Amino acid sequence: YRGAAPVQRALMNGDERIGVTLFRLVEKMDAGPVLFQEEFIPGDSRSSGEVLDILAEKGSKLFLLGVKCLIEGTCVSKEQNSESASYAPKITNNEAEIFWTYPARRIVNAVRALDPAPGAFLFIGGKRVKIWSAEFSPLSGSPGEVLDFDDGYPVVSASEGAVLLRCVQPEGKRRMDGAEWARGLRLKKGDFLH
Repeated sequence: YRGAAPVQRALMNGDERIGVTLFRLVEKMDAGPVLFQEEFIPGDSRSSGEVLDILAEKGSKLFLLGVKCLIEGTCVSKEQNSESASYAPKITNNEAEIFWTYPARRIVNAVRALDPAPGAFLFIGGKRVKIWSAEFSPLSGSPGEVLDFDDGYPVVSASEGAVLLRCVQPEGKRRMDGAEWARGLRLKKGDFLH
């Protein structure tokens, strides 16, 4: 990915592997010859903030290798294939809005990708609710329907599965545990979150 939000875009797309690359700078953005790369498997639960922290550590090690090979004159670089590059533009606020009609995996991927910023959100009862942590569930029902509770955490139907809400932030309030939020709203099976 080339651009302002490569990690976020990779997580939004559900990529199983991502990586960090050290390359020489050229005039064109993110297009220089590659010096070093390291692959990373983010798993299903890490947020973009967590992944960026890990990649920063890996990237700093690659940077030291790059400095060493430049000093020693032993760097070997490989040209990038521009045709296989994907553009990763900055995430807009409009992209952060999610809907229960989306496939459940798309919602979970957006939640991961948009934490810590700008945060995936939807509107429930006309108020913005940010979703900070969510998990996929294979349950199904009508979009927005509360299907079940898992240790108190609401499982809400989307398209192609459901979403378990671990951490939410109602408009004007702090982040809170999804189970705590559900208790406060007195949610029950069969309720709809719209």
